[in-house]
Amino acid sequence: MYRMSRKFICLILFAAVITASCVSTNAYALWEEDNYQWKYIGDYGYVTGWQEIDNRWYYFNPEDGTMKRGWFYDTQYNKWYYLSADGDMVHSKTTSNYPQELNNIYEKIKQYVNEEITYKWTNNIDGNIFMCFISKNNGGTRQFYYHVLTGNVYEMKNGNLTNLATHEVFNIFTEEQAVQVIKDYLSKGYKYIPQIIKVDSDDGESYLVHCYDDKGYYYESNSWYYVNKTTREVRPMI
Repeated sequence: MYRMSRKFICLILFAAVITASCVSTNAYALWEEDNYQWKYIGDYGYVTGWQEIDNRWYYFNPEDGTMKRGWFYDTQYNKWYYLSADGDMVHSKTTSNYPQELNNIYEKIKQYVNEEITYKWTNNIDGNIFMCFISKNNGGTRQFYYHVLTGNVYEMKNGNLTNLATHEVFNIFTEEQAVQVIKDYLSKGYKYIPQIIKVDSDDGESYLVHCYDDKGYYYESNSWYYVNKTTREVRPMI
């Protein structure tokens, strides 16, 4: 009886070791959010492509690891997949045909646009979910945004969205947000964060942000950065 109990205990300990080793494989996995864009950090850095996380499927862009939302055509499987606002795949919407929802939005945008347009992506911009369609002509690329919540159609012009029905401008990126982008940029680069960070000017496409310490008689750590309104890209002023 003593030997059987001892053997049984050994089996339990062995199983516990195996279980612990399996759990530790993903010990460092976590989500990371930056300006409403999400990434997932696995054991070897940012994950890309299809990933199953907590029994749900997500797709992360191969280029930068950001999580996709909305309709997505996977050329590997030749299918359309729908990824919710939270990024997880809605299995019931998977289809081999062009989604009817995109057809409906296409027709709505075409009320205001004479040229051909194609679906590009769905994304969360400053807390707003937009479906983006693009057109190409001799004058360059035009971008049209369908606001999922309101159903309004906008065109991106000089970093702002113009309502094609009312011509009202919907500013999706404020000066306060530009200041926060610079703070995050400096923090992630382990750079000094000055006492004062403020928007100095707006050229339509980008904000020019001034960073400095006010010492009364002179400025220290005097630096300037451009923040693109559309992409949120930070570019130091040379």
